[in-house]
Amino acid sequence: VIPDVAKEKSTFCEIVAVGPGKRFQRSNGEWCFQPTVLKAGEKVIIGKFVDLEYDGLVVCHEADVRAVVDG
Repeated sequence: VIPDVAKEKSTFCEIVAVGPGKRFQRSNGEWCFQPTVLKAGEKVIIGKFVDLEYDGLVVCHEADVRAVVDG
């Protein structure tokens, strides 16, 4: 039996721009910065649930990337 999530169609994309990273708070209350790992020009696979588009581009979080196909 294959779960519905595994049957979702993926989308191939090329990254055109990335941000610097994100700030997050650890469980002890300390604030940290996590730099972005992805780079502009990389080809990636994203899940189908990413549906935010702006001016013909898909906008998503780094966590939405399933795999880097070519970097």
